[in-house]
Amino acid sequence: MTDPNAVSDAWNLRDASLEEVERVIHDGFPLEQLTERANAYVGWLRSRFPWAVPKPGAVVLEIGSGVGYLMQAALEQISPSRIIGLDAAEGMIAHAKDRLVRDNIYDKRIEFLHYNGERIPIPDNTIDFVYSIAVLQHIPRQLVYNLFFEIKRILKPNGYFSGQISAFSGQFSNQLDPKQRVAEFRKQIEGQIRNTPMFGWMTYYSFEELLYILSQGVEVKDLHIVERDGNLWFSFCKDGQHVFHHSWLPELRHGAVRRRLLIGGQADDQDGA
Repeated sequence: MTDPNAVSDAWNLRDASLEEVERVIHDGFPLEQLTERANAYVGWLRSRFPWAVPKPGAVVLEIGSGVGYLMQAALEQISPSRIIGLDAAEGMIAHAKDRLVRDNIYDKRIEFLHYNGERIPIPDNTIDFVYSIAVLQHIPRQLVYNLFFEIKRILKPNGYFSGQISAFSGQFSNQLDPKQRVAEFRKQIEGQIRNTPMFGWMTYYSFEELLYILSQGVEVKDLHIVERDGNLWFSFCKDGQHVFHHSWLPELRHGAVRRRLLIGGQADDQDGA
């Protein structure tokens, strides 16, 4: 059984400086561009899944809030009454609070909450909107499945989740030649077995897996999935009349169909409308 503490310990980084933490968790992305990138990510979610975006004054929760850049962007673009940053690493929450002080961000709507890897310490049916970007792939698969159930539990009946998770190609396929790819992937798996993982942890998902797990295993509603650039972007509702936001979504479970749509230049119409 995977120990949630072993997973979260990889991200505590208690002895690192704030600047070091920012570089590690953002894969070396230029620090001066992190605010801009966070705004772009939140903007992308809003434009891709506009039906999921709550009205101003909502209660919002981010899964894996890091040092708070996405929370800052969500405050500006979604205007919640409360925004809760949920993180399994207590050390990361401490770094997030330091980062907000450093950048002179004082907003009473911002809260942080520690997650033990099993149950989100929030009552049922209380959150309007949950989002997560560049986090779920860093969590072992069974803990992600559990998170899906927890998200469904805490959402209000008409509440939505929107977020991103990595497909294998997002990390390796387009970056390395075949020999390097196999070697790096094996090194990563060996590290995870020994609880000394590279990148904290990495788990990859397919379009088909996400489609079936969410629609049939967790039984969410209004599900939509967009496959783009080695990532799966998806959104779902706790309740609703329809399983899929677009009735044709199950047809895309076949990779050949998705490739044909991309080659034909219809991906935006079929894959993300």
